[in-house]
Amino acid sequence: MSNLADIIAQETQDGRLIVRFLLSAMDGDLPDFQPCHRIDAARLLVKLGFDQAQAVIDRARDAQRAAAQRTPNRDSRSQPQPETRWLFDSASESETQSAANSIRDQLAQIVREETDDGRVAVRFLIDAMQGEFPDFKPCHRPSAARELLQRGFDYVPDDADPQAEPEPAELTPEALEARRRAELIEFSKHGPGYYQIHPFPCVCEDRLHDCDGNPLNDEQLEAAARRSPSMEHFIDDPDQMNRFLARYAEYLTTWNAEHPRNPIDINRIIWTHIPWRHLNHRPRAP
Repeated sequence: MSNLADIIAQETQDGRLIVRFLLSAMDGDLPDFQPCHRIDAARLLVKLGFDQAQAVIDRARDAQRAAAQRTPNRDSRSQPQPETRWLFDSASESETQSAANSIRDQLAQIVREETDDGRVAVRFLIDAMQGEFPDFKPCHRPSAARELLQRGFDYVPDDADPQAEPEPAELTPEALEARRRAELIEFSKHGPGYYQIHPFPCVCEDRLHDCDGNPLNDEQLEAAARRSPSMEHFIDDPDQMNRFLARYAEYLTTWNAEHPRNPIDINRIIWTHIPWRHLNHRPRAP
């Protein structure tokens, strides 16, 4: 009868399916995966492919040292020492541990094959750090930089660095709902000021209807998809606008998945506030 580990190894092609899933997650090929999920996938790939391999080496070295310490003096005429009897009694356990180490080492080898010895994961982290992904928040860039420092230069900033920001705590369902509502209002057609007076949401926020609930025709659908959030009129600082655009791009990854009938392309938004009209001529994303 196969144990669970054997079944998992068989069903995942010795872990290769898991590695390819993590690669797809890291590369942004999976819908609804946020930047934090992509960076987590990169971290796990590095851990599996390189930390685990080093751990196997360390365990083998420790086992050799322990065996050398337990080996009795060959000239001794006494009965087998307790250490020797323990060695025989634990033979099956050592074989099991050796097999487990071999499986983990094989998984590490698969990761190295699939990631070009880690170069794919490193390239992703560098691109994230340098702001090559428009849907990544500013906080994701130093996160990628910290991972590169830790892996490449043995620098661990989390607890050792008093300036390091703590990892955000997992939000409760209520907090997630509140944050979701705040995002919907911030990026709404009417804007936060409107919803201080009127009930939220207006039926037009789905970009499929007008404010009276009437379905939009094709021309109106196109105009609705290109309409900017009203929040743009309350932003005057360029840096603040760049942060707003980064948040809006991330927000749209979820919004478009939930509204496939009339998705919003941030590169086709028509900005009407005078300071931001130059954004209407931005080059389209590839």
